[in-house]
Amino acid sequence: MRLKSQAYETLSSFIHNIRIPSSIHSNDAKELMHGKFKETCQDYHIPTTYSEPYSPWQNWAENGIKELKRHVQRKMKANNVLNKL
Repeated sequence: MRLKSQAYETLSSFIHNIRIPSSIHSNDAKELMHGKFKETCQDYHIPTTYSEPYSPWQNWAENGIKELKRHVQRKMKANNVLNKL
């Protein structure tokens, strides 16, 4: 996904290739609360919940992403990889 506006396409791809998620919890991003993404959730009866604005600790994925980034940065530093990569 290159653009936030492609979130609904990613959701559709996930549904067709993996399965329909039992629920989706996300931040309050406009592309996830309105438009085609919301329509897709409604079409497939996917319950959605949203974290409060400026409350990233309410989204469990945020912590995992943060840890993954730290791990990658440590590996890059250990192997002298340029930061541009």
